[in-house]
Amino acid sequence: MSNSDFSHEEKYTKIGPLDMPLLEGVSRIEREAFADEGLGPGNLALLARCGSVFALTNAGSVTAEAIVIAELGGAKALLLSLAVDARLRGRGRGKRLLMEILAHISAAGFKQIELTVAPDNKAAISLYVDRLGFVIRERLTDHFGPGHHRLLLEKQLS
Repeated sequence: MSNSDFSHEEKYTKIGPLDMPLLEGVSRIEREAFADEGLGPGNLALLARCGSVFALTNAGSVTAEAIVIAELGGAKALLLSLAVDARLRGRGRGKRLLMEILAHISAAGFKQIELTVAPDNKAAISLYVDRLGFVIRERLTDHFGPGHHRLLLEKQLS
């Protein structure tokens, strides 16, 4: 199957805490995208239990993943992670997955979503700001330690 065939067969899914094969697929993409900061299957199982782990899958293989957590009793969600299999980037999977998630959390009553992104991650900033309507709320200096800055982005949901 060629890379261009994947989008026709892909399914959006919310992964449960006991679905270890899919959680391992999410972990593979996490570690590919975020190296040592990528989450392992055990932590992902916990996040699937108390947050939400979403994926695009094709024939049981994870092609894109995202993790959403929410403040207790609040109407705000945080996109903790969004990543696409390196072989499949630049083909709209991240946008598709995030659009599905925005619809999902909006239907669940959330009014706002936030995320952080590295200021030099131009592709991600373009996706979030230019294509999906997020706004840059502030620069978080040294947010992940000295010299590791982030931008805090937010989007109001209808």
